[in-house]
Amino acid sequence: MKLNVLVVEDDEFKQRQIVDFLGQQDWCGDSIIACSVVGGIAQIDESEFDLVILDMALPNYDGGSDAGQGLGGIAVFRYLRQIAPRIPVVVLTQFEALREGSALVDTDTLKSRLEHEFGQQFAALAKYKIASDEWKHCLNLVADSVRNK
Repeated sequence: MKLNVLVVEDDEFKQRQIVDFLGQQDWCGDSIIACSVVGGIAQIDESEFDLVILDMALPNYDGGSDAGQGLGGIAVFRYLRQIAPRIPVVVLTQFEALREGSALVDTDTLKSRLEHEFGQQFAALAKYKIASDEWKHCLNLVADSVRNK
């Protein structure tokens, strides 16, 4: 079974790396890209997905300059939970900490919050690093789990 994947990522380089990786995987069918909170929500409304790869530091709108919204991805996740609570989400971030208002939220705290709020729909939090394949391994594990359900 091939999985249709929604990638919600505003960083063009990271987005290209993810899409290139997905294109090499036999488990990946179509991959659709969104670049913002509004773009991610629109894609959720327009298409059906088996897996979502979600960045947390997203602008509200495509081409938006408000990328400082450190936890914008949570809005996309909350919307997805309302529409399709069974679609697993992998949070893929390149930051060790994200800004929430005037505070910083480290990835361990973020992971705990996502597990608490989203339960099993939150499949994993992977740290994106150019020099590491750990995030790719994480995506493969989640994809295998989704395909074997």
